[in-house]
Amino acid sequence: MNGERVEVRYHNPRAGYVTESFTDTNAQGAINSIHARAGNDVSINSVKFIPAPTPPRTGSDDGARRY
Repeated sequence: MNGERVEVRYHNPRAGYVTESFTDTNAQGAINSIHARAGNDVSINSVKFIPAPTPPRTGSDDGARRY
């Protein structure tokens, strides 16, 4: 889970619609965190998983330096 993100959009009667982004956690952990902080009257609207960016390719698979 290096750099993976979970975006959760939810509605809280006191705060309105909110989108939060969590890094290196799973969806259930993010939802549990929101419920613990904002209360049980929160309704989850959507959960989006965003994979970690892939490192750029250098053209060499083994990483050895060639001269």
